Amino acid sequence: MKVAARALSLGGILLASTAISSMAWGQEAPAEPQEATAAAGGQDIIVTAQRREQRLQDVPVAITAATADQLNAAGITNTEKLTTVVPGLVMTQQRTGYTPYLRGVGTQNTLPGDEPNVATYVDGVYMASAAGIIFDMNNIERIEVLRGPQGTLYGRNATGGLISIITRKPSHDTAVEGMISYGNYNTVAGQLYATTGLTDNLAIDLALTGKHQGDGFGRNVVLDRDVYYHRTWGARSKLLWEPSDSATITLSADYTKKSSDFGATRGVYPGTVTIPGSNILDPTAPIIDPPTVGDCFRCAYHDVAKRPVTELYGTSMVANFDLGFASLTSTTAWRHVFSDYFTDTDGGAPQLSDVYLREKTDTIQQELLLNGDAGRLNYTAGLFIFYSDANTLVFIRNKYAAPVNFDRLNDTTTLSYAPFAQLTYDFGQGTSLTAGLRYTSDKRTYDGFQASSFFSQRDYALAGTSGPVQLTQNEDRTYRKVTWRVGVDHKFSPNFMVYANASRGFKSGAFNTSTIATPPVRPETLDSYEIGFKSTLWDNQLTLNASAFHYDYKDIQLFAVSGPTAFLLNAASARVQGVDVEAAFSPRLDTGDLTLSAKLGWLPKAKYRSFPGAQFFYELPATCAAGNTGPPTGGNLQCIDDAAGNRMISAPKLSATFSAAYSVPVSEDDRLAFNAVLSHNSGYWYEPGNVIGQKSFQLLNGSIAYYINDDRFAVRLFGTNLLNKKWVSSVQASTFSFSTYPADPRTYGVAVEFKF
Repeated sequence: MKVAARALSLGGILLASTAISSMAWGQEAPAEPQEATAAAGGQDIIVTAQRREQRLQDVPVAITAATADQLNAAGITNTEKLTTVVPGLVMTQQRTGYTPYLRGVGTQNTLPGDEPNVATYVDGVYMASAAGIIFDMNNIERIEVLRGPQGTLYGRNATGGLISIITRKPSHDTAVEGMISYGNYNTVAGQLYATTGLTDNLAIDLALTGKHQGDGFGRNVVLDRDVYYHRTWGARSKLLWEPSDSATITLSADYTKKSSDFGATRGVYPGTVTIPGSNILDPTAPIIDPPTVGDCFRCAYHDVAKRPVTELYGTSMVANFDLGFASLTSTTAWRHVFSDYFTDTDGGAPQLSDVYLREKTDTIQQELLLNGDAGRLNYTAGLFIFYSDANTLVFIRNKYAAPVNFDRLNDTTTLSYAPFAQLTYDFGQGTSLTAGLRYTSDKRTYDGFQASSFFSQRDYALAGTSGPVQLTQNEDRTYRKVTWRVGVDHKFSPNFMVYANASRGFKSGAFNTSTIATPPVRPETLDSYEIGFKSTLWDNQLTLNASAFHYDYKDIQLFAVSGPTAFLLNAASARVQGVDVEAAFSPRLDTGDLTLSAKLGWLPKAKYRSFPGAQFFYELPATCAAGNTGPPTGGNLQCIDDAAGNRMISAPKLSATFSAAYSVPVSEDDRLAFNAVLSHNSGYWYEPGNVIGQKSFQLLNGSIAYYINDDRFAVRLFGTNLLNKKWVSSVQASTFSFSTYPADPRTYGVAVEFKF
């Protein structure tokens, strides 16, 4: 009751708005919902957030949806840049992997064998690897971002939310679309989509995308070469077979190769200083290499030159059958993710700690999904089976501390099955009740081997070793949990709905693959309480949606670093409260089409309630009691303390997006389109000690396009980060340094598009 009271108190404004709106727009509910009307913006977006097709405005959950045209106009070219149009979404990077945060819920860990707290699906296929969720946009139909725990309808761990990407279906009507662009930093990019019918019941498509950035965003001052560049290409194809009026089968295959060095290339956080290169076994020994001062935002100081390579590919088969009384969908998929790269874990010029990593993840999934109606009752039931085999080969080399040099081989398997069901009963007069359950069983097995290394390479002239050491671990754990959702919604009219939901999310425990013989972290759970409303007003010219939520978050899994070694740990608990608001206004004009939209995410409370084993890093000279005690001399002091009361990482207090799109005809067949998107982020902390954080920043994207001959051709000028704001996608704190991954600077260019 106390928790519910807190959620209700936070949502007082929403309740007041609900009361006012219901009075203004009529209190008599129709016996049956009317036909869907177009939402503001001229598009009535259909989503599958509840595993069945529904109007966005009819889904009683907090969700942000965007079509391909909207994403293109906003300059969103890959999944990483979704943060521009989804308030509260933060994408953090570790090595070649990304992990999303929603409403402050996410994970820093990108090691194979663990999975993000915010799950990513493409056409119903789960992307388990953190290295496999970033890819360029092509043949996208829409993207749906669901906030809050997904405790019933989706088979994998999703305590924070879910990103669902839906691609286009092949068409029997032959069509070809394409784009080629050239931008600053000598960047060439292109996309091609083609589809056609092969027979009366067979259609195929092909989507190609590529990007080659010739000049880097920054410079490696040690190796005297460009760094921070995007280079990627990919292909995706679907074959649609319709053997009968009641069956469709879609076969898909895709391949992506990335040689971008973001994540593997690190800089030094501005204003901080790395540790000097001295023999840590002999503090009296002279300093061999001077420390590196973070006075260059996009400079790197790596002493290794191997370019990272990441490959993603897989296949899937989705079969849909109309059984008459219900529909049955079977999704079968296999995914493979491979990464190979060196990284400089200290971030500075001294050759302190270099790491070579070779990571590979293979996953197989099978899902059966049954959707049906029985009078006033809608039901969804299914079974999700998932298998993952993730292994890592790691070589750690340290020039000044031979005992920390070792080779490690990890192999982690996960076998999961999860039956689930959700029921929605329509009581009539606009009121519906939803209840769902999912039972998850995850069995994780870990095999690890580690041996000290006597590296003979000339650059690592080690002054003695500690002798051969071998460590092995073989262990398995099974985590079982029942998760649930209960919700009620009421339609005061076809265009105004209020709802309330309570749900539980679960993320199973995970092994510490960065260390040997370390116990796995405990599972984490998140209980969510949410109220909200969705409305379409002013004769469908305005949509206004809002929600208020309260989270109780326990056994939070976090990622920490001690010297060259990274490991997982549990924070005890946290509490999150916030509000999300989305509005879109499309007034009817005599000439042209205009859409103004605003999205806001407010997290006034996102704090750890208890975190006794938190790491705090202070720039030397420092003491654990007083923190930093003088001008930085290089390196950090690691302290252990209770972070209770500190703000959660990657949880901005305020994030907002404002956009404007205006299209005006210039002749009978031609038009001119203007688009601008301004996003604001109030800043957030990178580590639980709240010592290093990202300050407030704004990003401005925009485009001007001239469309010719009923949009068959277009010339578009585009730009992203037009204000050229300097901000970093993540920071890794260690005793060596605060190493950082800077985000993209201002980019701009011209694109030619065609469609026929």
